[in-house]
Amino acid sequence: MVLGCEKRTALKLQDPRITPSKICKVDHHILLAFAGLNADARILVDKARVEAQSHKLTLEDPVSVEYLTKYVAGVQQKYTQLGGVRPFGIATLIAGFDVRDDVPKLFQTEPSGVFNAWKAHAIGRSSKTVKEFLEKHYEEDLSEEETIKLTVKSLLEVVQTGAKNIEVSVLKPGAVIKKLDVDEIKKYVDAIEAEKAAEAGDVREIPLSELHEFHNHPFQIRSDEELAEMIESVREHGVLVPGIVRKRKEGGYEIISGHTRKHVCEVLGFETMPVFVKEMDNDEASVVMVDSNIQRENIRPSEKAKAYKIKYDAMKNQGKAGNSLKMMSEESGENYKMIQRYIWLARLSDDLLALVDNKQLGLVQGVSLSVLPEEEQSMVYDAICRYGKKISTIQANEIKKFSLEGKLDADRLEEYLFSVPKQKKKKEITLRNERLSEYFEEETTEEEMMKIILELLDEWKQKRGGGQNE
Repeated sequence: MVLGCEKRTALKLQDPRITPSKICKVDHHILLAFAGLNADARILVDKARVEAQSHKLTLEDPVSVEYLTKYVAGVQQKYTQLGGVRPFGIATLIAGFDVRDDVPKLFQTEPSGVFNAWKAHAIGRSSKTVKEFLEKHYEEDLSEEETIKLTVKSLLEVVQTGAKNIEVSVLKPGAVIKKLDVDEIKKYVDAIEAEKAAEAGDVREIPLSELHEFHNHPFQIRSDEELAEMIESVREHGVLVPGIVRKRKEGGYEIISGHTRKHVCEVLGFETMPVFVKEMDNDEASVVMVDSNIQRENIRPSEKAKAYKIKYDAMKNQGKAGNSLKMMSEESGENYKMIQRYIWLARLSDDLLALVDNKQLGLVQGVSLSVLPEEEQSMVYDAICRYGKKISTIQANEIKKFSLEGKLDADRLEEYLFSVPKQKKKKEITLRNERLSEYFEEETTEEEMMKIILELLDEWKQKRGGGQNE
């Protein structure tokens, strides 16, 4: 029985010795791996450990894997129906061997309390990709070596920084738990990368100056912890996973996969980068480019929107328009309706997309506004920036309605959207001298004229009922 996970990285100033692992020992014969909120996992694991101890003290026999799974699932389900509490925000994999039994047991629990038995499974970020890989490559009666290799290989589908960020624990019958160190994992990683290189053909070292960005690459390179980890990994081990490129008509090579790796090489002062040179048309390259990046962590809505639009258009050109959304959903693990919303969102201007990224404009509201022509989107953007207010779903739909009816203009937008009260203009009345001379003698001063006019207005006001402000 082998459990593997993407290792939680410690911050630069954090003590790595007490950084909690995602794989926890519940009893001498049971391991629990989790994905989700760390604090919730700590509480749930503690409850599971107490239950295992209580079972052994009461029944004088270690708890079975299935019994402990039912207990954990029961606790999770209980927290979905209690008032004043929230559900546990984690999913778990519970693995182990029952006493006097050499058949491995693997169960998965969900936050709702549902649990299922599996031969091989994955949870957490990018679990869809890993599960698909396991479905293709899992076989019965694998040896320990083969099982570890399969686990590491499946993790490398989503982990970009190699052995440094992989954690593997091996559980054998008779309650023997072994945690692989980094050097052991690296041996498996190196062997797997060598196999990939052999399958793909020769790896070529291409000068960085000849590597050019994909023509409409939507993903941005951000200076974050993930990038810092990759820089340190490449500094120590080099580029473990070669990029994918194709030849350009203009000369040089267009990067399909490996933009971040190229950036890291530039930061470290490398002159070349290992790549596979592939022959692909524009549509094939677009699909591979999106698939290579869509599983990234912390992707912005604008990046995801543009990426899904690129892939959708490419698949449509390939004659796959009929079931493209369904295929994209299966490949990415994201609901096809959400993918469709992202594709619609791609019609927004870059300015409005930036507001979506910064959470100044909601995704649903952005989809509604995406039908507006460019000039109207610019009008909405200017209004949002000017008044600093967010748009509700109802308001976004109403703006969409006004636009479709051809009734949207700046005044209507401000009046409806932001409820900007129009300031009443101060009334100013000017009486010409020619008019005043009909009522006043020539020697009458301005002060006298004003006094008489006000007295007459007071009389007029009293005749109208007094006390009314006009």
